[in-house]
Amino acid sequence: MSKAFGTRWTGWLVGAVMLLVLAAACGETVVKEVPVERIVTKEVPVEVEKIVIATPVPAGAKQWAISALEANPKYGGMFRKGQHGPPSHFDWYASGTIANMGIQAPMYDGLVRRDPRYVSMPIIPDLAHRWEISSDAKTYTFFLREGVRFHDGSDLTAEDVEATFERIIFPPEGIVSLRKPLFSAVEKITVVDDHTIKFVLGGNRSPAFMMASFAVGHNQVSKKESFEANDSNLRKVDNHPGTGPFKYVSRDTEKWVLEANPNYWNENTPYVDGITGIWFRAWTPELAAALLGGKIDYAMWLDTVTWEKVGKTAGMTALEHSKGGVTGIGFNLEHPPLDDVRVRQAINLALDKPALIEASKNLRKLTPGSWYIPGTEFAPSASALAAQPGRRSPTAEDLALARQLLTDAGFPDGAGFPELNFVARETPDRRIIASAVQAMLQTNLGITAKIKIAQASAIAEDAEGGNFDIITGGHGGTLQDPSDYLFPAFGQCNGGLCDQNTSRYRNAEFDKLAAQFIPEVDPVKRAEIAAQIGAILDRDLPLIPIGHQTATWGFYDYVKGLPPGDFAAGYDVFKFDNVWLDR
Repeated sequence: MSKAFGTRWTGWLVGAVMLLVLAAACGETVVKEVPVERIVTKEVPVEVEKIVIATPVPAGAKQWAISALEANPKYGGMFRKGQHGPPSHFDWYASGTIANMGIQAPMYDGLVRRDPRYVSMPIIPDLAHRWEISSDAKTYTFFLREGVRFHDGSDLTAEDVEATFERIIFPPEGIVSLRKPLFSAVEKITVVDDHTIKFVLGGNRSPAFMMASFAVGHNQVSKKESFEANDSNLRKVDNHPGTGPFKYVSRDTEKWVLEANPNYWNENTPYVDGITGIWFRAWTPELAAALLGGKIDYAMWLDTVTWEKVGKTAGMTALEHSKGGVTGIGFNLEHPPLDDVRVRQAINLALDKPALIEASKNLRKLTPGSWYIPGTEFAPSASALAAQPGRRSPTAEDLALARQLLTDAGFPDGAGFPELNFVARETPDRRIIASAVQAMLQTNLGITAKIKIAQASAIAEDAEGGNFDIITGGHGGTLQDPSDYLFPAFGQCNGGLCDQNTSRYRNAEFDKLAAQFIPEVDPVKRAEIAAQIGAILDRDLPLIPIGHQTATWGFYDYVKGLPPGDFAAGYDVFKFDNVWLDR
């Protein structure tokens, strides 16, 4: 792309975005201690509370459970949240979108969880009140609370936990499980008794990685009978019993309503009477107007301009939630001629990544990046990225090489190249990026692409089914480790493609290095392996990275119990049981 064309294109896109934004304005126990400091308000004396986990609890002793940090929290009121959705199905084990967990998580509990009261998001007890990790880090034993009941009145037992993690780790054939790669080292799950369950590993993993995996928000526990009654496929079941702080009330085309569980095992929570999740598309004027107009108490995925305005408005708070992963343009490597690496390399060189980021910057926050999350030890520096062909704005030499690669593949100036089926998520930022990519392909390579707009959560159906040539998307995960967000996106699992490998990428060298990286604990060796993996992906390009996104939160200050500052986590903090309303 010439500099002049790039400037005109970027200016046009930014203008389009601004119109949207202006509209929006109208064996051996390992003992760990997690310190939890209470927030001091007014004249309340300082208290320090320690959660001691993986140690015996005396018979009859009260087990720790989460509560509000603030003094004298109020009970009552409906928490109104701008909810991204509706979800295209209800099986969150097969979903990676907030459209599911944003509204379904409050109905369920996990074994353990992240603590939303602190920026550091420590792992704390949930259904498991304590746990033990063997000295060789190969056996994880969880001790469940007694007296926990599902919403239908039945008792929770270790068999329900076993059934849940069998669904996650060893799903039946044809059943998608997006978190399965997190537990690839798990060899066996054993029910010890009604309230004790063991996970035995066959390979090396660090305890930090494994505990973070157990704490992933999508690993909520369901009832054993729910899996049995639906052949482990919960896509059409919106109200199977949970043990969580909120119960299902109703769902329609406008909202999903939950009510407080009066029999919740945690006597401290929930504080609000219920949650109303009102459907909004991410980064839209409608979402911005609902928050700024006081129609909702909280919103996620605000456009950047509205988010900045919220941060400057008295009585409101803006937070940045880092999800990690990569946003980009994915290829279907099973569709010729995209199976030719020269074609993918040509397209990569021809797309102006900085222009794409600039064009969408008023809708969502994107940071230029590579295969690895910025700020981690594996990511290249910003200056190194800016100098790389395929990541910088294309030079005349970059475009000449792109055209030569396309010619070598048999398509001089795009002649004979089939029209691409370009599936784009229907959010405003993805629409703009898709239109820009479409124009860049046509102008720089003579390639035509027909855009198909897909509903926000339904795009996963197209991706999983291979119903695309190129697609807006990317890969992400909960953890900041490539074992979570990178390898499941491009690797092999149990002899077949991982469920997140929608590009259909197969590379034995990549898989071999990934298998070396995952159990490696030496940081120097890990960095060396990661560099080799990055070089392979730079060459093969199963996906074209554009950048790394963060989620933008906005809420009124009367909403208490939300994270106190910017934080990094996946979709792990959406139970809202400790949220209360000071109004």
